[in-house]
Amino acid sequence: MKTSAIALALCVAGTASVASAHHSLSEFRGTDTVTIQGTVKQFRFVNPHATVTLDVAGEDAQVHEWTLVMDDRWELVESGFSRMTFKPGDELVVTGARGRIDRESMYVSRIERPSDGFVYDEDEGEVDDDGDFDAPDDEPFGERRRPAPASVD
Repeated sequence: MKTSAIALALCVAGTASVASAHHSLSEFRGTDTVTIQGTVKQFRFVNPHATVTLDVAGEDAQVHEWTLVMDDRWELVESGFSRMTFKPGDELVVTGARGRIDRESMYVSRIERPSDGFVYDEDEGEVDDDGDFDAPDDEPFGERRRPAPASVD
């Protein structure tokens, strides 16, 4: 009896932590919008959200590793993304909501790759009167342009 009660408690606690971790964008609420430029180190085209690791030269002349959180994989697929959209070495200009705790992270609203004209533009939502970043509810897919096709070498 005691063992099953403990097992049940662990299952409930585990489920609650997974549920609260997924889709919580609170890390990016109430933060400023920033634009950075850097070099792709890694692109992870995974669920629940794709991520880009970007090496960014800081004002201190050091390279800082930023974590860029994107929309969920399926929304990106609808915009033409694939696991090959970004490759190590790609130069990107990225705008988004900066992380409150991890200041070298952001939730992406726009990505540009100047080398081929690629642009991904997600509706940024609105900053309301109390300064919180509000994700858009009326247009879940925002304004997007299809990524430029990958070049075949």
